[in-house]
Amino acid sequence: MKKTFIFLAITASVLAIILLALFIYYLGIIPSFTGLAVGLLAFILLKKRSKVKKIIQFSISLTVMALTISTCKSIFNKTEITNTNTKLEEEKDRDEDEESKNVKIENIDLTDKQ
Repeated sequence: MKKTFIFLAITASVLAIILLALFIYYLGIIPSFTGLAVGLLAFILLKKRSKVKKIIQFSISLTVMALTISTCKSIFNKTEITNTNTKLEEEKDRDEDEESKNVKIENIDLTDKQ
């Protein structure tokens, strides 16, 4: 039973870290809390027998790091909503400017008159 809890804690913490690296970082919160709960349960069960392994502490620290990263990402993630009409107008203006530059280049006479 203790090996099962250790395996679940490590798997959940690694899954949380992987999900936090993707664009769907908000889904990493679920395995983070699961890994934290299972890791603490395994820690408590093994502490009663006075045989605490370093791997449990490692999985708990990974889970805490995942929770910290998810908190920072959710706080500092800036969602910008812009008006698409103004962006389209700016692109149209840029296209018109480029076309006017091309016209100026085409009107230059490059023949040699002597």
